[in-house]
Amino acid sequence: WIDRATRKTAERRAHVLSAESIVVPELVALPGIGVRWNVVLEPRDAQDVRGRVAGETLTLSGPTQDGAACLRAIRTAVAKASRERLPLMLGGIEAETGWAASKVTVRRQKTRWGSCSGHRAISLNESLAFLPPHLQLRQARDVDQRGRTEPIEIQQHHQVGAARDGDR
Repeated sequence: WIDRATRKTAERRAHVLSAESIVVPELVALPGIGVRWNVVLEPRDAQDVRGRVAGETLTLSGPTQDGAACLRAIRTAVAKASRERLPLMLGGIEAETGWAASKVTVRRQKTRWGSCSGHRAISLNESLAFLPPHLQLRQARDVDQRGRTEPIEIQQHHQVGAARDGDR
């Protein structure tokens, strides 16, 4: 039974990890920064998939049959948009509370939504772009008003990812 279970687990893992089983979303919604992109695929001869944003369209060009490469290109576009827009959102909170950050960075953190150092340097997780704005602001205000240097934590669990057909 152990050999059989090991074989089934290996088969399932191979299926999950195969690029062919990856579904590229038709829509990427980033409500935290007010961005929605319709995803358009342009198959072309190229080494890798590249993403280009124009208005409300994210065009992926290259070997678009490679689902993993498409997701990497989407992730790159999300990171760029997050780095451009998330720091701008702190301006309103700073004006409202009178508390100013000395430095703001946006990174792809694995375990935290963000943090604030004792030197007032704020680090934000780029995945905040997927959260509704009211959750982001609540957390930032809590940290600012308390003057804490502890990590910003969201108490509720939320799925972070691109929207699918059923999410529209």
